[in-house]
Amino acid sequence: MKGSPAGPGDLLYRFGGFVLDPVVGRLHHRDEEVPLPNRPFQVLLALVKHADRTVPKEELFNEIWAGVFVEENNLARHVSVLRKTLRNFEWNEYIQTVQGHGYRFCGVVDCVARAQLSLPPPEAVGNRVDLETVVDRVEVTATRADVPMVAEATRRSTVAGLVARHGYAVMALAVVVVATVAWTWRGRYARADVESSDPPHRLWQLTSNGRLDTEPTWSPDGRAVAFTSDRSGNFDIWVQTLGATTARQLTFNEGRDWQPAWSPDGQWLAVRSEGEAPGIYVISAAGGPGHRLVPNGYEPRWSPDGRTILFRDSMVSWDQKSFVVPASGGAPREVRPDVLRDFQVSQVEWCPNGRCVCVYGRHAELGWGFWNVPLAGGPPVRMEYASSVERRLRENGVRLSAFTWASDGTALYFEGQAEEARNIWRVRVDPQSGRWIDGPDRLTTGAGIETHVSVSPDGRQIAFSSRSERTRAWSLPLDPSTGRVSGDGTPITPDGADVNVLDMSGDGRLLTYRTARRGTDELWLRTLSNGPIRLGAIEQDARILQPRWSFDGMQVAYLRASRDQGGRQSVVLLNAATGSSQERTLPTPGAVTNVYDWAPGGHGVLVGCATTPLGIRALCELSVSASGDDRPARVLATDPTRNLTAARTSPNQAWITFVAIAGRSPTTSVLYVMPAGGGAWTPLTDGHFYLDKPRWSPDGRTIYFLSNRSGSWNVWRCRFDSARGRAEGDLEQITHFESPARMISMGVYDHQLQMSVVRNQLILPITETSGAIWILDHADR
Repeated sequence: MKGSPAGPGDLLYRFGGFVLDPVVGRLHHRDEEVPLPNRPFQVLLALVKHADRTVPKEELFNEIWAGVFVEENNLARHVSVLRKTLRNFEWNEYIQTVQGHGYRFCGVVDCVARAQLSLPPPEAVGNRVDLETVVDRVEVTATRADVPMVAEATRRSTVAGLVARHGYAVMALAVVVVATVAWTWRGRYARADVESSDPPHRLWQLTSNGRLDTEPTWSPDGRAVAFTSDRSGNFDIWVQTLGATTARQLTFNEGRDWQPAWSPDGQWLAVRSEGEAPGIYVISAAGGPGHRLVPNGYEPRWSPDGRTILFRDSMVSWDQKSFVVPASGGAPREVRPDVLRDFQVSQVEWCPNGRCVCVYGRHAELGWGFWNVPLAGGPPVRMEYASSVERRLRENGVRLSAFTWASDGTALYFEGQAEEARNIWRVRVDPQSGRWIDGPDRLTTGAGIETHVSVSPDGRQIAFSSRSERTRAWSLPLDPSTGRVSGDGTPITPDGADVNVLDMSGDGRLLTYRTARRGTDELWLRTLSNGPIRLGAIEQDARILQPRWSFDGMQVAYLRASRDQGGRQSVVLLNAATGSSQERTLPTPGAVTNVYDWAPGGHGVLVGCATTPLGIRALCELSVSASGDDRPARVLATDPTRNLTAARTSPNQAWITFVAIAGRSPTTSVLYVMPAGGGAWTPLTDGHFYLDKPRWSPDGRTIYFLSNRSGSWNVWRCRFDSARGRAEGDLEQITHFESPARMISMGVYDHQLQMSVVRNQLILPITETSGAIWILDHADR
């Protein structure tokens, strides 16, 4: 131990930026010696030597105190000192408390010869007085009744002996010893938790590489986190051990691998994989090829017993089916279609007991809530909220969305949106009744977008991704002769004004786009040829959606959507020159849901109109003439089983193209075209993939659209024979956004993201993203 001679062949322990020298008895962090008392040093050495397992408290007592009886809180106190010392140098949490058992070292440990390291020369230790050893020895024989006697005996015998050997300068140290003993016993009278001084909700960063790390999932032993990252240039699955400074790449496929979920036994990961054979795969946690469990599934979740995997068939949360499949393989089975078909779903997850699924969403008749749906049958049960929970939901103004359970069923962790901040929130739950009894409490307050929360097996920590995004409208050069993008393009909207709702006038001169800040939407107008930027409209209590320039570039029509759930929606006509506006509502056949384009002739707008309680949409024409206020909307196309969306009028106003989405299967859609005056629908695509946002080229001979058929959102094109009204040739991909460094936002699904095609430009919102995995300690407090 301390004071032993050092040799070049000595084996030292290295973890993170630390080097532990068991021969000389010193801890170094890079080039600096870490001041660490003897007992915490011995605790650290014992844990590092056995880093592959949990070390029981009894074993630590025997190894460090050599069988001498010592109060149990001595060990906890030294661990607390050790944790605080390590945190002063690195944010990583190296020591995990295993409740009821002992402690575990979480870092990756390497054994390195002294000759391989550049350490400062070991100093001579000499015959030092180790105060903590004196304190330990005093505490061995003391009892509560003996406190005054111990203090007096210590004052006489210990101080006298020390003075005789080391001089009066040591008297001050003896006084510290006596004070420490008295304080220790005072703490025992109060039965204080010796580790209560640890800061609650300590936040630290697990990964940092300047790219996007997201979707963390804990290993069942709580020692590592698997996550999705594009650090290799492609989205793959990586694993990082707590305390380590590097991560290990687990998948190496050409397509994107994402949405990992760790099996309860720690041997497997279920992931969503893209490429030629997309679907949910099960791969070994040690790496290697996996096997496809199901095609076209998303967000796999293992059952608590590890036998079954829950997944959904769509990335569109509000219109999905959920399935379960045996983890060993087999036919998927739809989860309670008799119940879930009546929901507009935000998320479906396993209940902690594995006998039901939890649904957070809106029931067609009973409204919004959190529900338990038994797998074996029976009606859904809505969970009750304590009055304090309902009050805090209102006061905080938070909209909760994606959630995950603590394993013991005592808490739910949500992503929550309050004003412009997206953070992690917690709700306390009665595990017997499922009643929400406390919260919601905001656990994080970062300015980033905090999502994908995962709870550690012991419930004490959460991992989540925090990312930063900026979305700007870019102008990409478009070759009119080939219909392809011919360069990288440049941004045309200001940095800091996130833009994904936009439109260009038909002549390519005028741009309108929306920005949102603190509950207010603003619609801006600008001329691209170095013209001024003007504020066209402000909405305080509503969203501005789908702005559309009129054919003559004199007006902009947009959807005014109330921020209140179930609130009023209407169409606003904005005069671009004067700033004056008019409002139009849709009297029949239902509420207006979207503004798509101006109708042929320019006297009306193409809108979506809801025809069922769960929002199956038809295409309608709403008159915008002064004499058409009371005129019923004209239904242009309808299908009771499919949503008809994204209608656009061709440049010669002879055709209307639109997208049909199966109401309960939004993973695929079909692009159709029909005559402007009505008539048969002609399919332009095969319906094997999802596509949206069709846009006509100025000459009407090409239709551009967004699709994820390559695994990521990109722009594709379909050539169109306007004389025959049908597609010609094969579909072609014309952009190649594969990395979060520059990508097309997932806002495609919620109808927010828009694009425009004019002359030799493709105007497209592009999102630049980076992010890291963070850990929040003591999340259960």
